Amino acid sequence: MPGDPHADQATCQSAKPQGIIKVDGRGILTGVLALLIIVLLFGIIKKIIKKGSLADSKELDTSKAKIAELAKFLSDEKEKALKSFEDGALYTLVLLQREGRFVDFIKEDIKNYEDAQIGAAVRQIHSGCAKIVNENFKLKALYDTKKEGEKITVSENFNAEEIRLSGNVPPNGPYKGILRHKGWTSQGVNLPKKIGKSNSLVVCPAEVEIE
Repeated sequence: MPGDPHADQATCQSAKPQGIIKVDGRGILTGVLALLIIVLLFGIIKKIIKKGSLADSKELDTSKAKIAELAKFLSDEKEKALKSFEDGALYTLVLLQREGRFVDFIKEDIKNYEDAQIGAAVRQIHSGCAKIVNENFKLKALYDTKKEGEKITVSENFNAEEIRLSGNVPPNGPYKGILRHKGWTSQGVNLPKKIGKSNSLVVCPAEVEIE
């Protein structure tokens, strides 16, 4: 949101989100498999050093085969996780279009419309999109104890994912500035199950009225 244009700094301060944090089981499995591959590699190296040669080539080949198999499984899991993320992002767009006609509004050329016409359309779009966001994303302000425009202090070891400093930033903290935007974080995502083909890229089907 706009604030004082003459302010020296614009900062946001972190507030750790409270509540239950959902952990993706697939992400944990991927990490465990990666760790297992590392352990197997160290085991091979240890045996080579202990024996002083590669005489036991059969055992070495077996270990290599296990590592290759785990590496392929790990790669497949990464691809599945990426596909799941992309499907979720696309489905969010589907829902925003369905309830708020979001895509129609964004793709519409509004340069020739009067402000009053745009305002009336935005009210309906806002209502539909807000419904989707509130029902499916547990959003919480990263900094909700102060109002935007108030002075705050950010510690030197702040979380760069949660806070972005701007203005005349000194080399070392703490950083004193003005809260320009409170920031948002999601404490959970609860998208409804997708009906129909899971690999469809259609955001909104075309409508044909039969006369």
